[in-house]
Amino acid sequence: MKHLSIKWSLTAALALLVLMIGLISGLGFYANHNSSQALEELTATNVRLTNLANRTQVQALRAQTFLDRSASFSTQGNPEKGRRASLWQ
Repeated sequence: MKHLSIKWSLTAALALLVLMIGLISGLGFYANHNSSQALEELTATNVRLTNLANRTQVQALRAQTFLDRSASFSTQGNPEKGRRASLWQ
């Protein structure tokens, strides 16, 4: 180390810094790629679960509507029509 000139020491330090910057940027690209894939997977899962939740809500509203219609017919003195209205069609 004592035989190195200042010029070679500065060149070696600069080369080391360039190498470190290259490694850090490579790690940044790798992390960006992995997080992008994870977000795509979360998005796909979110879309699927949202669709299932919407279908469940629609089915619950249909059931509530049929029950309300059946109860309305039954209280109006027409229980047979109320039973037919509550059947899933």
